[in-house]
Amino acid sequence: ALGEQFLREIRPFVWRRHLDFAAVADIHSIKRQIYAHKGAKGAGATIALAGHDVKLGRGGIREIEFTAQVLQLIWGGRDPGLRDPTTLGALAALAAAGRIERRAAADLADAYVFLRNLEHRLQMVADRQTHRLPEDEAGLARIASFMGFASGEEFAAAFLGHLGRVERHYGNFFEAAPALTGTAATEAGGNLVFTGVEDDPETSATLKRMGFADPGSVAAMIRAWHHGRPRATRSARARELLTELMPGLLGAFARQFNPDQALARFDAVLTRLPAGVQMLSLFRRNPALLDRVAGILGAAPELANHLAHNAAALDGLLAGSVSQLGGAGGVDPSACLP
Repeated sequence: ALGEQFLREIRPFVWRRHLDFAAVADIHSIKRQIYAHKGAKGAGATIALAGHDVKLGRGGIREIEFTAQVLQLIWGGRDPGLRDPTTLGALAALAAAGRIERRAAADLADAYVFLRNLEHRLQMVADRQTHRLPEDEAGLARIASFMGFASGEEFAAAFLGHLGRVERHYGNFFEAAPALTGTAATEAGGNLVFTGVEDDPETSATLKRMGFADPGSVAAMIRAWHHGRPRATRSARARELLTELMPGLLGAFARQFNPDQALARFDAVLTRLPAGVQMLSLFRRNPALLDRVAGILGAAPELANHLAHNAAALDGLLAGSVSQLGGAGGVDPSACLP
């Protein structure tokens, strides 16, 4: 009884009549951030059969669940009939309500059943929790037979067909956005996830490979940004931009002589800004600008301290940098000082 009462009380906070669409975009950005750092090459690239992760990989189970759940969040606050807790039930309800095309719902449902069956068989064969296809031909042939296919080629065609349809529908629901990978982050590989309250071990390992000496402090700093502790990141739009920028931002600071120190200087600047949307939007539109700012903060401690205490000086730096992007000249740090 107490549990049911709790669920009733939190229902308005889960199923909101007027959803913050920026929050949905932020969730999508986090999804793409995880996706990018698990080795995805982007829509249209060839999906490798061997070793593919049927749960987290492109066109996989998570993309189907994510699509259904986000559409439920968008429309479920006004239509209680869409609040089915199961993925297949949610897809059927969304199609019946006209919130998703019936063909798309059918494709996603068929793929979900296929991939769940495949996932279960992979775990039965391996006798452990796994979501990856075998790497070798013999292992793939065994799974193909277990799934009821006469040959590995037939299995591959069916499997890749499902992934392709899921990826296409997923892309239709969530319009293409800028790539989330920065050069240093891409080379390092692994996760860059800063949700929750504890450090993600894979993220810590990625930060270490990128060159950060104290991954725990870096992760804590970034979580504070995502939680809106600085005024500059308290708006939904600022956090959305921050999430999209994070791999590239970390990559830019990882290329400095002392990545931890350079990022800490950026934190000091960010903490004292009254708002962050304008600066983060500039970084999003001009990745080279982010590299320049990171370079200045990494190489000029006195200027970094000045910028942290003078918002007008930061505005001057950003304006000057934007005007010079693409030109032969560089940014003269002294020009930003009064």
